[in-house]
Amino acid sequence: MVDTKDYVLERFDRSPLQPGLPIHEMFIRVTINNDFKIVDIQTTLSTAPFGECINTAEPMRRLIGATLGKGWRKTIESAIGGEQGCTHLRELLFNLATAAFQAIPSYLDHQRRQRGEPPPEFSSAPAYVGQCLSWRRDGPVVQKIYPRFFVPQVKPPGDSDPS
Repeated sequence: MVDTKDYVLERFDRSPLQPGLPIHEMFIRVTINNDFKIVDIQTTLSTAPFGECINTAEPMRRLIGATLGKGWRKTIESAIGGEQGCTHLRELLFNLATAAFQAIPSYLDHQRRQRGEPPPEFSSAPAYVGQCLSWRRDGPVVQKIYPRFFVPQVKPPGDSDPS
């Protein structure tokens, strides 16, 4: 995350920050395994508004061992919420689970296909089905990729197609 201003920012503990220079320049690298468990987490704060901000990197490591999934936001809040961590780093982590749930199953599927294995048989729909417009249960994506879990939209009685 890089945060800049288009005006001179007066700071109480440092010289003024000139327009276009970063107030925040921070990065998070999270390493997760195929079970969505965090095995490492590194943060870099190249630029931060206060000297105290450098102390936010170590609390982030409390998330090592946590699993992305249901309750992820609560896990974040418990480990680094409020005065325990940095608001900006916390906000960046909220979307991590979504990215992981898009990346890992796709990668595992790619590996399976590379080995020449058949598609897996799902006893229930993958977690992402029914969680967004593209993966809606009555949509063309689910109908093509997971026809077993496709649920056609039922039109109410008396609702006729005008075409």
